Amino acid sequence: MKILSIQIDNYKMFSPGPKIKLGKDVQLFVGVNGSGKSSILEAIAFIFSQVKKYCIDGKTRERRFNFSIEYSFLRRAILEETSTTQNVIANLHHVILTSSREAGLDYSMAVDGEYITSWQEMYNYLPDNLIFYYAGFDDTLEKIVEVDEQETAESLYNVRRQEDVANIFSEFSKSFVYIRKHHFPLLFILNYIDNKMALPLTGKEFMIYNISFQLQKPPSFGNEEYATFYNIQGYLKNYLENLLKHSQQLEEITEGKKHLGAT
Repeated sequence: MKILSIQIDNYKMFSPGPKIKLGKDVQLFVGVNGSGKSSILEAIAFIFSQVKKYCIDGKTRERRFNFSIEYSFLRRAILEETSTTQNVIANLHHVILTSSREAGLDYSMAVDGEYITSWQEMYNYLPDNLIFYYAGFDDTLEKIVEVDEQETAESLYNVRRQEDVANIFSEFSKSFVYIRKHHFPLLFILNYIDNKMALPLTGKEFMIYNISFQLQKPPSFGNEEYATFYNIQGYLKNYLENLLKHSQQLEEITEGKKHLGAT
């Protein structure tokens, strides 16, 4: 996704706000402290978090402000798939999303000039993996993402049918990410996996082949058996196995009954 323009009305200092057009190659906000740079990021997070909720359940919610956001969106679709190959088609779409009700829905979305008339279909044109990195601390932005994380986790825990597991991947693809300090080691590793690198001081070469995920058992599980956490209705394990199906192994690490590991 590439944001082309955004207009925000009645959010913090934007009352009303001008239409902000972004450049073709560089998208950059420059301004003194208090000029509204962070507010624009917060507004973008609010917009897509609220529209995402609406597209999941179709329920009307109180809106915080009016907006119009224009962006390009690359949508991929699998035409044919075998055990070893995929035939994928990719189309670049022009999307205008507004807080108006012109199409009879809580929000209006026009894709390539045509209004979407189904909130379920609107979901397909929301951005994938919206990531926010803030140099410092933005309490508002972090809370927006935390709510999205909690709702995504609840969707995972509330799955009841085996055939619904595949839908989890679609919802995770629309997740919001607020990069925190504890994400830095993983981001560093992902930059260098399968690439031969050299240590800065010694020049010794190294490669990263495997990554281990450690999931901490929630306090609410108390003294429950470790396997109970790992097999939440059988779906958490099933999800991890699908996620890591191309890995060499999937193993359970029960040292001190503290962590679960998947390599």
